[in-house]
Amino acid sequence: MSASQSPDVRTAERPAGSPRILLVEDDPGYRRLVREMLDQGAMAGSDVVQAGGLAEARDRLDDPLIDCALVDLSLPDASGVEAVVGLLDRAPDLALVVLTGRTDDGTGLAAVRAGAQDYLSKGAVDPCVLARSVRFALERTYAAGGRDRLTGLPGRPALATAATGAVMAVGLDRFTALNESLGHDAGDAVLVEVATRMRSILRPGDLLARLDGDVFAVSCPQVTDTAESGALASLVSGVLAAPIDAGGQEVHVSASIGMALAGTGAAGTDSLLADAECALRRAKRRGGRGRVEVHDDRLRAASRERARTERGLRRAVTDGRLRLVYQSIVSLGTDATVAVEALVRWDDPDQGTVPAARFIPIAESSGSILAIGEWVLQEACRQAVDLHRVPVSVNLSARQMADRGLVPLVAETLAATGLPASRLCLEVNEGPLVDDPEASITTLRALADLGVTLAVDDFGTGSSGFAYLRRFPFDILKIDAPSSPDWASPGRATRSSPP
Repeated sequence: MSASQSPDVRTAERPAGSPRILLVEDDPGYRRLVREMLDQGAMAGSDVVQAGGLAEARDRLDDPLIDCALVDLSLPDASGVEAVVGLLDRAPDLALVVLTGRTDDGTGLAAVRAGAQDYLSKGAVDPCVLARSVRFALERTYAAGGRDRLTGLPGRPALATAATGAVMAVGLDRFTALNESLGHDAGDAVLVEVATRMRSILRPGDLLARLDGDVFAVSCPQVTDTAESGALASLVSGVLAAPIDAGGQEVHVSASIGMALAGTGAAGTDSLLADAECALRRAKRRGGRGRVEVHDDRLRAASRERARTERGLRRAVTDGRLRLVYQSIVSLGTDATVAVEALVRWDDPDQGTVPAARFIPIAESSGSILAIGEWVLQEACRQAVDLHRVPVSVNLSARQMADRGLVPLVAETLAATGLPASRLCLEVNEGPLVDDPEASITTLRALADLGVTLAVDDFGTGSSGFAYLRRFPFDILKIDAPSSPDWASPGRATRSSPP
């Protein structure tokens, strides 16, 4: 790839962050409502093309600028997944989100299996949920197609065919905060400019790709030693140093960089990329802000250990290797136990009892936290009915808060176990609240409507303040106390089994 190569024509013809959306819906009133929701959310400025049925929608797909379709499953000329199949048959790489009045899971699963990226109920959708679903559908579709629509860069699959030498993973520092403060359009403008600047320093044979979000990668077959890789990292940092004009706003960015060299143990570009991403994560953990880390044998060993932990976690729920212990919540006035908090422990056959501080972050990043969190919720509620007469608290992870299945899961668990909602407290830390406040408010209000108690955990460890928390329907504030003893230690926790 040379520096003169340009983004694909679709990107060049339309501003970043403004996809063209095909709305397939026969109800004119709901079409107006959807357009209003798109204008209110992060999709403001999108060009919306309308169709009242499948045949008309298929004709609209002759326009090559359609990026995403929002499709009802009850159309005059199509019913159920017939609409999904009919559109994807005409445009296989189309990002497609089902937006329908049908609420049965079977239809939703059938639509996803037919190729839809998401399935939204009309009664539960709002501007934030709709915008997020469209964005995620676009990202997944573009990545699967091997090219990123926003920047015009190849995606991750393109790196598999690249020559070896060195691979550099480049992650923008504090990009999430920039997106939240300036808006997604400004964030998209920054990503486009970063891609343009990085293209400008490529040499013949180099390949630049966008991996996901704010992370880019460069394959450099001509780089063979640490000195050259350091010079390349300095070149990247230098080209990003000048301020960026993001829709009239001047933005300064820096990037953390992870480097991996072919001569340090990795074989093939796939392994080099994994090593570079591992080095990038270490750079981020160590503070970021332009930090450069080079992958080495110690980091490789840590990567292998992490992979082993991830594999074990995937089996932990089905193999019955998880158990709960309980931390008592005591009234200082009476010294009586007024509630208990459920804490998960993992008994691995190879590693023994794995500390939660070690496996929970890995579960969070790998996605297995959803299965673990579901087990913890269900088991804690079941045991609360059998073993305890006081409320039980369960921690929710950031991944669970972002999962649209959380509220139905809580409702179904309460119904299945018979635990009164008033005896369940769900604890959330500050991270999800700051990262996506509007989505968090929607989720928390829906949980509050179920009758459960809501608590913000470890208040004081994040960046939110008391005024900020007034936006959320919390009942309990748990203040972080760094000097307190380890309440999760065996000496202070009550086992899940009866005494």
